[in-house]
Amino acid sequence: MKGFVCVIAMLLGLAAPITAYAQDGPQADSSRPLTRTPDQILKMCDMKLSLTDGQKDLLTPLIADRQVKLQELRQDTSMRPREKLRKLEATTESSDKKMNAVLTPDQQRSMGRSSRR
Repeated sequence: MKGFVCVIAMLLGLAAPITAYAQDGPQADSSRPLTRTPDQILKMCDMKLSLTDGQKDLLTPLIADRQVKLQELRQDTSMRPREKLRKLEATTESSDKKMNAVLTPDQQRSMGRSSRR
């Protein structure tokens, strides 16, 4: 399960920006987007996992919801960096469980293998 969390975080491109934000505040280069769109993430997942149309339909709102929550977390200046990271982990773990439920056992194993590379 931890491997799945790492891969999804990597695919979302959120772990590094959140960590950087938590340590340094907003990034100076505001022209570079911090996250990918749900469609971009879904496309990358589809390339790795050969998702069905039904899976894509189920994953899209989960990915979008996750990004909204993480964006809100990123913009919250009232939290300390460690607290922010704990909330990041809780949010990703919760959404990973939901996304994992959509995947087949083979796809789950594939996500685990790609996270160990």
